[in-house]
Amino acid sequence: GLSEEEELTFLDLKEQFEDYLHKDPFITGEDPSAIESVSDLPLEEVRHLLAHLLELNQERMDLRITQMNRLEQRTLQVVLLGAVFSLMAAGLLSFLLIRSITRPIDLLRKGTHEIAEGRFLHRVDLATKDELGELADAFNEMAYQLKRLDDLKAEFIALVSHELKTPLTSMKEAVGLLLEEAVGPISPKQERLLLINAA
Repeated sequence: GLSEEEELTFLDLKEQFEDYLHKDPFITGEDPSAIESVSDLPLEEVRHLLAHLLELNQERMDLRITQMNRLEQRTLQVVLLGAVFSLMAAGLLSFLLIRSITRPIDLLRKGTHEIAEGRFLHRVDLATKDELGELADAFNEMAYQLKRLDDLKAEFIALVSHELKTPLTSMKEAVGLLLEEAVGPISPKQERLLLINAA
């Protein structure tokens, strides 16, 4: 649409043109003396109005070009901001994804070290339901079974040690009596064997 000033200029130009058409000397039946009136047409005013209309149109085009340039700059800024934000979001997501993989692996590595040191009560706490979570559950089950085996071994050694202590004490006493020749004399070879058993 036209601006108010352009519309007024256009209406003024239209009025001038309609006046010109009404004074046209070439229409048949018109008085020949009217031909002189053609030179009296306000051409300068028409030119001035046309120039003014073109000037207004040029101003509007310049204004629209300026607005388009501003819009282009804003669009470019928004695109750049979106690109920077997208890169930052992609970097953050990559970091979180890598961390979600490396953290459980690091916990499992530390857990393996703890088990190798003989600390079977160590547990890997992963609350995930993926493959790494299943691996952590299997690791914890292995640590539990190793702890049970270690406890059974300790109980077995305590039991065997207790059960063998009495007979061994009796044998040691018997060897001591033989060395003291309480039951009779012994040869040097027998003495040497008895000393090996006593040690």
